[in-house]
Parts: sequence; structure tokens; C-alpha cells
Amino acid sequence: MRYKTLTILLLMSFWPAIDGRTEVKYLSPGAKISLLTCGPGEAIYSKFGHSALWVFDPAQRIDRVYNYGTFDFYSNDFYIEFVKGTAKYRLSVTNFQTFFEEYEGENRSIVGQELNLTSYERQVLFDKLEENYKPENRYYLYDFLFQNCSSLIRDIVWEATEGRFTIPKESDTQHSYRSMMIPYLSVNPWLMNGEFILLGHKTDRNANPWDQMYLPDYMFDWFEAASNSDSESLVSKTQTHFLPRPENEKKSILTHPIFLLTIVFLFVIYMTVREIRRKRNIRLIDSTLFFLTGLMGIFMVFMWTSSEHLVTHQNINLVWAFPFHLVIVFLVWIKGAYPFVRLYAKVMAPLSIIFLCFFWILPQEIPSVAIFASAIISVRLIRWAYYPGNKN
Repeated sequence: MRYKTLTILLLMSFWPAIDGRTEVKYLSPGAKISLLTCGPGEAIYSKFGHSALWVFDPAQRIDRVYNYGTFDFYSNDFYIEFVKGTAKYRLSVTNFQTFFEEYEGENRSIVGQELNLTSYERQVLFDKLEENYKPENRYYLYDFLFQNCSSLIRDIVWEATEGRFTIPKESDTQHSYRSMMIPYLSVNPWLMNGEFILLGHKTDRNANPWDQMYLPDYMFDWFEAASNSDSESLVSKTQTHFLPRPENEKKSILTHPIFLLTIVFLFVIYMTVREIRRKRNIRLIDSTLFFLTGLMGIFMVFMWTSSEHLVTHQNINLVWAFPFHLVIVFLVWIKGAYPFVRLYAKVMAPLSIIFLCFFWILPQEIPSVAIFASAIISVRLIRWAYYPGNKN
């Protein structure tokens, strides 16, 4: 019986080393805390990379990776809550080996930056992380630009160091929130244009170095550049834990949105000229185009009025993706409603033309797909306003 008791006690003593968890309240002098920066992944939510904090203290058998980017992907309400801007993310904890195997399996790079902290700062940071991991504190309201897996780490590190480190102040930064996303989204033109259409003009403001750290790669760079009054760097050591294997991506211009929209634009012009010559209405074209743009406009209005994502508010793309286009979908099939369709077109056509002529000076960057879509809709509005058909 004594041997069984001794065995159980030995297993219990090694339990913290097995799962990376610990009840130890104080770190040893040899403890290390590192910022882990991971490269982009294939999934939409992983396109911008990831950040985590690793606390490693062999003397206390502590091996904990704190991850603020955890969410319940399989929840029935997750997508709805995410669109509404009310999705709850949470802080999770695992050990480094498990973390490493997950990102290695996804072929995503892992680079660690050991932070140059005093024993007191390491302890304060560890205590804050443990406090945040309590069940009542681990959940938070996610915001892509202002409260995510990177910005929360930035905030907690600066709180623990009490502002001892500063980042270089650049008075004239040329990086807007939108432009910073381009390198990550350009590999998927459909995703990039779709997301950029939904983002309003607030994402075109220039982001200062502090705000740029909403992206993991920028936080990596600014942590490297941070120093204190004694010219000591925030990062004492940088180590590459895993480099991704090269992958060959095959891209075809035939599936690029600009190529396809160019084909649609030329087809719409051809069919419109044909309609004008024959004085005949091809209602299926209008029904399809106005349905798609009107539906998109309704979604933009929802993201402006009903979503907590402030970056989707005040979207100028509503000029061409106007929700009332949906009404035209039905009216073009009713010959008696043609006068109303022409009146509607005479109001909207000038707005579309002005939008196309001056989009480059607007306070919001307009993606190329939106310009093509606006040009296509403008052709149909001009046709209805000034060259109405007589036959069905």
C-alpha cells in the first residue's frame, strides 16, 4: 500500500511538467518570456498570422504558451456573431510542443523573441497572464483592428514594463490600415476585393507605429525596434523555431476577378448597344445585375447600421451598390413601370458617373472590382435613362 501511495505522489509531482500547467506563483531567476510570431495560414481567419506569449521556466517546470486568438469555430452562432461584431474570443493555454506541432502541421513559420525583462517585470507579466486566464476573465470581445491576439499582447507587455520601453516615433507614416492588409490578402484576389468592398473609409486612415501592431508581423518589427532610455532593446534574442516548406501555387489569369469582370463589362456594352439599335429590352441582364448589387448594398447597410465593426461603417461603395436596386429587379418586368425605372435611372446614372470620375480623390480607397462593378451598373443606368427600349 505504501508503494502505491508513493507512486501516486510521484506522478502528481510530475503532473505540471506533463500538461504545462502549474500552480507555482513565482518564477525563478532563470525564467524566460518570449513573443512567438507565426506566419499566415490557408484559412481566412489565419491570413494575417498570429502572436502568442511563451513563459518558460525549467526550474519551476513551467511551459505555457498564452494564446489570445482562440474561438469556438464550430459554434452554431459564431459566423453570425462575427459579422455582427459581437464574437467572443478567449485566452487559451498550452505547452510549447503542442503549439509547435499545430503550426508546423499547418506549415506556418514560428519565430520567438525573448523579451529583455527584469525579474520583477517577468513576474508581473506572468501574474497578469494568469489573471487573464481565469474563467471569469479569459473571454473578450474581439475587434480585428483594435482588440485581437496581437494588440492584447502589446498592451499587457507595456503594462508590465510600465512604459520602460518606447518605440521610434514616426511623424509621417505611410501605412493605412487597409494598405497593411494587402500583402496578406493579395494571394487571393477574390478575398481581398470582397473584404475591401466591405471596409469603409476608416481603414484608410494612417496607422501610427503603436496601432500598426494589430498585425503580428508589424508587432514583431516594432518589438525589435523598441528600446529604453539606456538604449537597451526590448528583445534580447531572436530564434527561428520553424520555417515553412516552399509550396508551388498555380494561379490562372482566367479566374482573376478583374479578367472576369472585364469580360462581363464588354458583354454588357455589346448587349446594351444591341438593345439600343433594336429598341428591345433584355430584362434578364438588368434583373441579374441589379439583384446582385442591390443584395450587396443591403449587406453593406447591415454592416454599417447593425454591426459593431466600426471599420465597416460609412462605406462609400453604397453609391454603386445601392439597396434600392433590388426594386428595379421586379419593375423591369412590368412594362407599365418603365417610366419609374427611367426616372430612377436618371437620378442614379449621374451619381454613378460622378463616382467613376472622382473615385481616386475620395477619402476611401475603392478596390478595382468595385470600379468595374460601378462601370457595369452605370452602363445599364445610362441605357435606361436615355435610351429606353419600346419592345419586350
